[in-house]
Amino acid sequence: MSFSLRAGALTGALLLALATPVVAGPAPGPALPEPSPGIAGLPGLNPFLDQQLTWGPCVDLARTDADRRTFADPRFDCAFLTVPLDYGKPDGPTARIAMLRQQALDPAARIGSLFVDPGG
Repeated sequence: MSFSLRAGALTGALLLALATPVVAGPAPGPALPEPSPGIAGLPGLNPFLDQQLTWGPCVDLARTDADRRTFADPRFDCAFLTVPLDYGKPDGPTARIAMLRQQALDPAARIGSLFVDPGG
């Protein structure tokens, strides 16, 4: 067999090998981390997670005249939520967070809740 014939046969075999589809499963990726247990997975937080909020008028929470006018609107309800200052030390100091809600204007069209935390 001449050199050019061998080279041609080798090239053909190589092209055939490259053109043959290989069926295999996806390559294994890195192991995914276990999901975080979240706040509910931390010990000592049940008293905070089991709170039942008592909603009522908001006007007592007002600090300015503008707030008093806004909070006097009967569409708004307010409540306090107690939270630990350090979730890693739930038996330590706590803070009370004031919450304001406006219920759906059309209860029949209510689709869920929207919670907004502007920071703080």
